[in-house]
Amino acid sequence: MRVSTRTSLAAVSTLVLFAAACGADEAVQEPEGAAVEEAAEPTDEAAQEPDEEPAQEPEEEPGEEPDEAVEETAPEPEEVTAYVVGYHWGWAVFDEDGTELDVIEVTVGSEVELIAVNDHATHAIEQLPEPVAETITSISWHDRAHHDMEQGHIPDLAEAEGVPLGEALTIAHDGHDHIGPAQDHALLVAGVGVEAFLDSHGDEPARMVFTVDEEGAYEFRCTEECGPGHDHQRREMLQVTG
Repeated sequence: MRVSTRTSLAAVSTLVLFAAACGADEAVQEPEGAAVEEAAEPTDEAAQEPDEEPAQEPEEEPGEEPDEAVEETAPEPEEVTAYVVGYHWGWAVFDEDGTELDVIEVTVGSEVELIAVNDHATHAIEQLPEPVAETITSISWHDRAHHDMEQGHIPDLAEAEGVPLGEALTIAHDGHDHIGPAQDHALLVAGVGVEAFLDSHGDEPARMVFTVDEEGAYEFRCTEECGPGHDHQRREMLQVTG
């Protein structure tokens, strides 16, 4: 019995030690799943809120480009030369190639040179550049006068002056031929103040040079009594822009 008792005590001791060892292992080694879950749990409330997605910029339509500011530059002043013919009862202007212009267009600050002749001044016309001289001599200024009246550039002289256009032209041209009173022209650029006499028997063209400082339309006027249509020989022939 003594031997048995010892054996039982030894067995009990062994069981106790084995149980203690198991308890120690359980305290040290926790299940892996629990450790992962605990580490994954956030400790800060703010961290538990889902992250907000960053705002996306609107996509540009294909082919569209952002607008770019376009800098506007003022046109530069220039030097312009034009050739002017005074006839009964109007004005015609040409460039150096002999092309007729409806109006002379320049920018503010430009220097303008007008070289002007009477349509009867053959010798003065010959002094112009060849393309200009050829164009001027190819025009029937009688026909131009009839055209001007038809277009309303000058009124019907029979009604306005009591003289039919054909008779008025005869009177005017007789003046050039010294049969009647001299009926030459004189060109005034209204608003600029330059003026030149256009002798129907002149040997040289008249030259006027001036600078235009203000925008607007400038009128050419005849200041020399030149027959029944004289009062209507005025037209806007110079346009100045900024």
